[in-house]
Formats: sequence, C-alpha cells, structure tokens
Amino acid sequence: MSTYCPYPFKHVFAEPKGIKPCCSYTNIFPGTIQDWLGSDELKQLQDDVLNDRYNDGCIACLQGSATDNFSSRETAFKEYGKIRYNKTEIDFVDFRSSNVCNFKCRSCEPSYSSKIAAEVRRNPKLEKYYTIDNLLPQEHNEQWILNNLNNLKRIMFTGGEPTQIPAVKAILLEIERRGLFNIDIQIISNASFTDQFWIDVTSRLPNINWALSIDACGAEAEIIRHGTKWETVAKNVEILFKTAKSVNIGTVVTVLNVLHLAELFWFANHMKRFSSGRGGDQTISICNFPKYFSPYNWPDGSKPYVIERLEQAYTDANQDSQRQTLDTLIKNIKETPYDFMSWGRFLSHNEALDNIRNEDFIKQLITVPISV
Repeated sequence: MSTYCPYPFKHVFAEPKGIKPCCSYTNIFPGTIQDWLGSDELKQLQDDVLNDRYNDGCIACLQGSATDNFSSRETAFKEYGKIRYNKTEIDFVDFRSSNVCNFKCRSCEPSYSSKIAAEVRRNPKLEKYYTIDNLLPQEHNEQWILNNLNNLKRIMFTGGEPTQIPAVKAILLEIERRGLFNIDIQIISNASFTDQFWIDVTSRLPNINWALSIDACGAEAEIIRHGTKWETVAKNVEILFKTAKSVNIGTVVTVLNVLHLAELFWFANHMKRFSSGRGGDQTISICNFPKYFSPYNWPDGSKPYVIERLEQAYTDANQDSQRQTLDTLIKNIKETPYDFMSWGRFLSHNEALDNIRNEDFIKQLITVPISV
C-alpha cells in the first residue's frame, strides 16, 4: 500500500501546540515553522512517504482512507494531483494562530477553544475528558508567514475562531496592502461575527473563500456548538453567500449531528441559491477520530432507527456530497461492530457537559432510546 502524500513537502500546519505537516498528523513538533522545516522529524517523514514506509503520525489518514476515503491525504491528492514531490517548497500554510474562540463545541478541545479551556479550569472534573496542552506564542510563525507571503499560493485561517483573532486581520490587511491578490485565502469560520470588517474585506479581496462550519441548524446548532446564536449565524451565512466570490458550508458528521442531516441539507441547499460566485456546495467530512465521536458506532438496537432517519434525509440531499455521505454512513453503520467502551465514553463526556451547561443533549440530539 502506498503511503505517499504531498503535504510533507508543500504544506505546513501551525497551531499554538506546535507544527505538523497537516491537521490529521497525530504527532506534533514543539517549535516554530522555521524550526520544523529544518528538523530531523520532517526529513524522516518525507523519507518515509517517498519510500512507502508507515509513519505513525499518519495513522488517522491511513485509517480514514481504508474506511471511507475521507482523509487529509485524499484532500491533498485533489489539491496537488499525483505529482511526487521530493523537496520542501511550502506554498500552503494552515495557520491556527490562537485558541481564542467564542464557542464551546462539544467535539472540540481546549487547545482550539479558549472558552472550553476556561470551562475546564472552572470545572476540574472535566480534565479527564480533555488533553490540556501548553500553548506556544505564535509571533514567530506570524512573522514567517509575512516574510514568505510572496511564495505562498494558499493560506488557511482557522482557530479558535479566525474572526476573533487580531493576527488574522493583520495578515489579510498586509496581503491587501501588497496587492497579492493571487493568494488563495480560506477562512474557516463559525459565521458568528458582528464586525462589519469581515464583509468589507470580503468585498475587497477577490480570492477569499469562506468555509462556514455549520454542523446543525437552529436549536441543535446551539447545543452542539455552544455559544451559537442561530439567528446571527444564519444571517451572516446569507450575507456571505451574496457577497463572497467563493463560499461553501463545511460540515463534520459526528454522532451528535448524524440524526439531523435532513434539516442541515435543506439549509445548505437553500443558501446555495443566494450564491453570487464560485462554490456554494456543501463540503462534508465524516469523523473517524476520536473514535467516540464517530457516527458509525451505535448500539445494535438503535441502528435501525438511525438508518431510517438517514434514508429519510435523501429527500433533502440535492448535492452529490450529501448523497455520497448518506451512502457511506448507512453502509458503515450497518458494518461497524458496536464498541461498548467508546459509546460509554461519548455518553459520560456529554452528560458531564450537560450538568455544567444545564442542557440535555440526549433529549435534543439523539432522539432514540439508548443504553450503555
């Protein structure tokens, strides 16, 4: 089996925990972008993928490719084709400059949400459900990006929430000042902003693509992605579809939202009608890691109901990505053996959040009798 991937040669993922070749890589390098590019770890990874040797940092992609072809590696092939690069020429940076965020999503971590980090500090009993990492300052990485803007073809801003992070604004303004309108800019946002800057800069920079992270609608969105004010999010999504040259809705299917895809598909298809430029399609990925959030793992007695709900969602599945997702979900729910331990982990984690947030995720999201 080939393990080749172009990302170790072309892509860098920078976050407050450190550096990786991509978001799916399970190991992390505790340094700066400059340190990573000269590291023995990167050289070893590149040698491994060129010689079809297994690298333990790539396990998430290898498992995802084997299960349902949803992986960062598959995405890399779509972006770079089948060219086999053999030297480091970074032209794509995924920059997660801070964990500053206004949401507390149930499937997220303190490293990516300052709100979750604060919640864990206030409630130490949550520590068993999260990894608490030391976060590194990002000034050196921000400066590396500014110094290398002329060499970049693509930059992705995630977070935290990019519209809450000053460094993102600073880089966008510098791109505009230099007139580097050939750089493809992607902003992955929860669409909750109230600052007019984001609409204005979208009008001025032709290559901004908004990937709007919407995993559910209405009340379900407000419990899955705690902090959501659905009226504000829905309004911003419509404005961006009318304003941006490129925009799409990005969804990660987990056990939390798998029963609510029909409503989400309807919303995505409705918003696509407003699209004034490229895109408009819904981009969907399926959570394979961590396993306890996988939408495939259900008690055997619940599977018929889950599959029935998914079959009903075909009525609203007007896009290829939506229909393909339903096909994959139904197939793998039928074939995946029930994992008692993962299901128990999922329940205990979300019940702990319910007790703190005064919510009821089973009543709101699961809608089927369940047991451990």
